[in-house]
Formats: sequence, C-alpha cells, structure tokens
Amino acid sequence: MTKRKADEEQPKKTGRRPIELDKEQFEEMCRLHFSQAAIARKFGIDPKTLSRWCKRTYKVPFSAVLDQKRLEGERLLVRTALEQAEKTPSVLIFLLKNWCKYSDNPKDEASGNDGLVPELRKWLADTGVLATPAVADPDRGQAQGAEAG
Repeated sequence: MTKRKADEEQPKKTGRRPIELDKEQFEEMCRLHFSQAAIARKFGIDPKTLSRWCKRTYKVPFSAVLDQKRLEGERLLVRTALEQAEKTPSVLIFLLKNWCKYSDNPKDEASGNDGLVPELRKWLADTGVLATPAVADPDRGQAQGAEAG
C-alpha cells in the first residue's frame, strides 16, 4: 500500500453540500416551543436533516438544543410576566394563583391569613412588588404588612 504524499491534492468531496439554516430563526422557533417537525417543515427539510444540522452546528443532538432554547424562552416569559405584574394587579394575581398556589380562600392555617407561603410573603415585602394590605399576625395578635399612610 502506498502512502499519500503531503503535497498531493486531496480528492474533492462528493455528495450534497451541507444545508445551511438561519440560526436565529431556528433558535426563535425553539424558544417559542415549536416541534421538530414544525421547524423542519418551516425550513422545507426532513426532521432527520434538522437533527444532523444541529449536531454539526451545536455539537449536541436536536433535543438538547430544543431544551436549552425552550428554557431561554420560558425565562423571557417569566421576566416579562413579572414586569407586567408590577404594573397590572390582575397579572400579579394570576401569577400568584398559578405559580405560587395562592388561594383567595386559604385552607391551610400554616400559610397565614393571606394565603401566601411565608417565603413568598417575605420576598414580596422585600422587593416591594406587592403592597399587601395589613394582615393580622396570628402569633402576635396585631396587624402587619403595608402601613396605612
């Protein structure tokens, strides 16, 4: 067997050229929770081609890229929701009920009279996100929370 000389020209690659996709558009679709099939359809390619592109571009499988970008999208959504909650009480109430298990009619005495778990109540007080009305402290028998001004 003869060894190839260093100065010999490498043979040209045969086959199709690798497909190039718009990386920003791909990442945005992942952040918006599009499925692999929907993303592939948008670019006019087969889902397997999309998987190979991800491995070539990101050096990880499609599912890992999708999970990472979805998480980025969720973080952006949370940040936006919290910003809106500072301005709109109804958004804050929605977030408290759905994310923090807040209840208008608390049934758990350990959580206090306002339905907030103690850690959430402290965080809301520390950040000033929510001006809570005065709440009776069952241990002290007196009102605490926002001061009447």
